[in-house]
Amino acid sequence: MLIPLFLSASEIDSLLRLYPEIEPYLLYEKVRRGYGDVYTAAGRICKRGWDSWPCRAMCSLVAERKPKLLPRLRCRPTLKVLKALYESTGDRGYLIEIARRYPRSRDALKVLELNGVDKTLKLSVMLEHGMYDSLKALADTTKPEEYAFVLLVRWREDGTLPDFKHIRFLPVRYRKRILIKHLVRYLKAEDYDSIKLALLYLVDMGDGKRAYRVMASEVAKPFLKYPSMDLYYALTSTVGEDLEAEGFVWLGIAAYGVHYLEDAYNWFVEARLRADTGDFVWTRATFWLYRITRDERYLNDLRKYNPLSFFSLSLGIKPVWVEGEVWDTSGDLRNYRMGRIVEGIAGYREALKWYVRDVPSLYRRAKDFLEDGNFVAASYLLFKLYEIAPKEGGIPLWWGRMTFPYEPYREEIDSAAKEFGVDPLFLTAIVREESRFKRRARSRAGAMGLAQIMPFNVKKFAREMDERVRNPYDPLTNLRMGAWLLSKDLKVYGSYHLSAASYNAGRGALNRWLCDYAYELLDFHHFLEIIPYTETRRYVRRVMRSYWVYKSLYGGVWEE
Repeated sequence: MLIPLFLSASEIDSLLRLYPEIEPYLLYEKVRRGYGDVYTAAGRICKRGWDSWPCRAMCSLVAERKPKLLPRLRCRPTLKVLKALYESTGDRGYLIEIARRYPRSRDALKVLELNGVDKTLKLSVMLEHGMYDSLKALADTTKPEEYAFVLLVRWREDGTLPDFKHIRFLPVRYRKRILIKHLVRYLKAEDYDSIKLALLYLVDMGDGKRAYRVMASEVAKPFLKYPSMDLYYALTSTVGEDLEAEGFVWLGIAAYGVHYLEDAYNWFVEARLRADTGDFVWTRATFWLYRITRDERYLNDLRKYNPLSFFSLSLGIKPVWVEGEVWDTSGDLRNYRMGRIVEGIAGYREALKWYVRDVPSLYRRAKDFLEDGNFVAASYLLFKLYEIAPKEGGIPLWWGRMTFPYEPYREEIDSAAKEFGVDPLFLTAIVREESRFKRRARSRAGAMGLAQIMPFNVKKFAREMDERVRNPYDPLTNLRMGAWLLSKDLKVYGSYHLSAASYNAGRGALNRWLCDYAYELLDFHHFLEIIPYTETRRYVRRVMRSYWVYKSLYGGVWEE
């Protein structure tokens, strides 16, 4: 039940008595509707933390209606709050804080009129507002901190990157961006001394995970044996206690790439210890531990905690589908009702924290989305349901068919797949991951329809098939183009994994990676881990997982 448009104060009070767990949301809604004392309500809402949604929303409301109360509240310094504080008090400290936190805002320009303000703050505001001539006139180029702004202007005007040695003087928000651009250039030039220096600097800046990911890709190149060892030793000496679990996985992949299996084992064990049991990082680390040791314990853990992951399925773990109600979806719906109220007040994203508390609530909300035709939201909630539900007794067949449907365009998929000799379940997996069965889907890059066909491929298809494509969004036409592309990739690569990679990244990028990493010398799983494009790595895993699940649900020969 979404919260009704018209509610009296007494009706909201009744909801407060029924659902005290969502008191901050209901108090905010009560004040928003004009009931009750603003200051008292704000104090009760924000006592649980000023970064919570109800507190942020309440502070925003106070900034609009009673800004003089803001100094007495503990509010997050958003632009709206700081602007209201400045306007109500006239304290220039708030204006300086606006310029420091939000230099792109129009209000930040007012700091240029103030005396006694740090010059680098003014230079920052000028840079963000394109006042390049004024910035050059104001900056003292003999001071590295000010000269750094002049270098950023040159970069914006003609693309000249600031020298590597100047990066530490740049504003913090630009350092990593400029460093990564330098790193990309060094990688293309295969300048390994500079690559090592840039990666070490990246670790110092707190982004060890990215540095170790790049290292894992570089040390796997077979013709860089000695530089790769040096790179591995240099980077692994920087590992700190605060590194997150995924960073240790990348260290394990890097060690595997240089054939240090004992190191790889230790890194993966550390990653598994730091990750939450059953989550992606834990599953990935467990997979690699099994690959290294062949210890059945790890295989059993994958079967028990995450049998439908790409990693589990690729090891031949077969999903156990069970007819009937393995998971109790008919239990108490209190969390569902609270989630619906919160959704009406704060939106769907905020309400998720209530839906994910139990299986019945997730199931009910996912079913609502499916009835509304919103498969994107429904599939997300269904996977959340899978994450929290017990899996030892198998997975309900109804969950599999709800999460991996075949029926929406089964006739068109089968027809297109048959015409071009593609497994219809593989084409279905592509469609599920590309568009979530949204017929009118269109990506930012311009890809269209169920199979997300790019305009240039529409033209190629029309030319090769000698037919006119009147409507690329037509389901059958779009699926025929998708099957046509997949059939070409399958003929070239002879592999569903590589065909999925080509479908996402393009043949040019895939062929470059196959050469760079001497694919014939690697196992596919190692190759997949070191693909430079994060999107492609994730895409191949999702497509292959979906394909294997579709085969287990709807027939076809299981391929281990």
